Amino acid sequence: MKHIKNFISLMMILSICLTIFVMPVTANAETNEKVKIEFYKPDNWGDNINIHLWNAGDEDTQWPGVAMSPSGGNTYTYSSDTLTSCNFVINDGSNQTSDLYAEGFVGVKDNKVFKKCYGNININFNKPSYWSDDIKIYYYTNDSNEVSFADWPGVPMNINQTRDGYSYYINGLKDIRVLFTDGIHQYPAAGEPGIPVSAGQELLFVEDKYTVNNYNWVNVNQPTTYAVVGEDYHIYYNFTKGDDFSLKFEDEYGNIIKPTNHVYTMKNDKVYNDYTFNFSETGTKTIKAFYYYHSGYGDLNRDVKVKVLPQTNVSTPDKIFADKYNVELGDTFTISVSQCDKLSYHFYDDNGNEIPCDNFYYTNNDNGSYINYVFTANKLGEYQKFNCYSSHAYSPYSRINRENSVTINVWKTI
Repeated sequence: MKHIKNFISLMMILSICLTIFVMPVTANAETNEKVKIEFYKPDNWGDNINIHLWNAGDEDTQWPGVAMSPSGGNTYTYSSDTLTSCNFVINDGSNQTSDLYAEGFVGVKDNKVFKKCYGNININFNKPSYWSDDIKIYYYTNDSNEVSFADWPGVPMNINQTRDGYSYYINGLKDIRVLFTDGIHQYPAAGEPGIPVSAGQELLFVEDKYTVNNYNWVNVNQPTTYAVVGEDYHIYYNFTKGDDFSLKFEDEYGNIIKPTNHVYTMKNDKVYNDYTFNFSETGTKTIKAFYYYHSGYGDLNRDVKVKVLPQTNVSTPDKIFADKYNVELGDTFTISVSQCDKLSYHFYDDNGNEIPCDNFYYTNNDNGSYINYVFTANKLGEYQKFNCYSSHAYSPYSRINRENSVTINVWKTI
């Protein structure tokens, strides 16, 4: 009995050690951002803008401080190459702010401090059919100060190049909330907070629904990572208007892969490309996309791997699919994985965070045996990857990347 206990203990230790090496991890890097203060001057202030600093070490000043630099648009800036935080007061000789505090890059408006950054926020709006064409956007900081940047009802949005919607780009704000109005209708409704969106993201509003994505000039939507010989398989390459290119495809050996069909649509300043492929042989295929630019082709750097399976009713561990790929925020959806003896499955996002399921159940049919995992859509966004890992009954803590995934798009209807 003692030997058995020792063996079990050893197996548990080995499992934990294996987990350390195979579990996805996310690195958190701490940054010490240098102080930069951008001041939005009130209309009744003069142009002689100074900033007085203290708790700033060698950069402490005597009243009334040092001059801030004009930075356009009725704003003034002070930057430091050494400070990460300080106390300050801004004045014009007659008017002054309260005693304020800066850490990193901040803005100052209406005597309030809010976080700024060096990123952009992209907003694309396709109005509901019953709205007028006089579309305005109103936005404010997503913090306790709720600093706004225009009087209600906001500022006019730009008509998209495709003239089927509107766009607006916000520079330098870290986290905001957004409302849309045509003067009669608005969303969100009066008394409700705006839609939250952060730097590096885009808010995509399409008639009666919206979502928030991490911004990329091109996104590849690969609903599932397996195909079947002789059956159509779709990959979607979606571009920001103005950055769209004609594509050609090769495998990892440089052989040309010709799509069997291509559907091109344009809406809401986005270009949507639906490419259909049909494979005649089994095996793992790599599809490399190249875009035509000037006189040659460039690598899109969005390689796609597809496991092509034979036409058979027997399930294999390479089959993974969802019951629906476009879902409503708060709805449930199911991801099914071919059942293998003594294997269980776990799902992770692209940042290495585990995505817990609500529950699971087993099914058997003519196409094989499956474990079905039920999830709740609790985060807005397109192209959300559910990457599949497996663990064995004898080593439950050690999880192996199956290199299979499904992509889910989550929207909210207004």
